[in-house]
Amino acid sequence: ISEITKGPFIEYIPVNGVVLPLTTIYLDALEGGRVEEKYVDDGTIMKKGEPILRLSNTDLELELVNQETNVYNLLTQMQIAKNSAEQNTVTKLNQMTDVENALKEAERVYKLDKHLYDEKVIGSQEFQKAKNDYDYQLQKKKLTQRILQQDSISTAQQLNQAQQSYKGSQNALAVMREKVGDLIVRAPVDGQWRERRRTVFF
Repeated sequence: ISEITKGPFIEYIPVNGVVLPLTTIYLDALEGGRVEEKYVDDGTIMKKGEPILRLSNTDLELELVNQETNVYNLLTQMQIAKNSAEQNTVTKLNQMTDVENALKEAERVYKLDKHLYDEKVIGSQEFQKAKNDYDYQLQKKKLTQRILQQDSISTAQQLNQAQQSYKGSQNALAVMREKVGDLIVRAPVDGQWRERRRTVFF
């Protein structure tokens, strides 16, 4: 209760208050590190995804280099293994060609000597020698075919394992690159960048 006096008419009442944003998002770096560079100042209006600051993490960056080296080494080893397998296959195929050629010759001699033996032109010892040579070449061909088949299966398994290992190392490298990329802290949403007591928020 106070005394009524004559004065100017005021349509508003001054009241002290604090204005707060409707939504506040506190920013937390996914990877720890030392602040190397700051791209924006306090109060800057930003779009989602724009860089705010860049951190440095020597251990993380060194781990990325090591992972990249590992991927390149695996790729080189896989290429060497593939070339070696191809050369080995060519060698086995050449051996198979030699075996087939020797078998054809042994078969020709055997059939000729068998005819001569039936005609009593040659003796049994000469005929038996031709037969033994033919049987030997026939078994050698079967063995060479088996070795070639097993070699093809083994080569396919080794190359598949190498590819799986390389694929796994590539996935690990992708994850590591993503972690290093997180050293650049970006705006999570559209808004105004504010810094208060080392706490950043929108």
